[in-house]
Amino acid sequence: YDSFAAVNDMIDSGVNGIVVSHFNKKSYVFNLNRLMSDPQLLMRMQNSAIRKAESFRIDAIAKRWYRLLLPFKGVI
Repeated sequence: YDSFAAVNDMIDSGVNGIVVSHFNKKSYVFNLNRLMSDPQLLMRMQNSAIRKAESFRIDAIAKRWYRLLLPFKGVI
């Protein structure tokens, strides 16, 4: 469900998961049935979710912070 702001930072709806409108049970059931009946779609989303999760690893985040702050080296 899209019940918290950061959900769209973690899930690209239709790519690595499905974001369902806040407590929309009909949409939830529809999309769950869609995933259960389409193994290829489920596999694509699973693989995409794994790739997306890698972007949240501590080393990946540290590299982004390093690149962001590098231009300020020696300034402060």
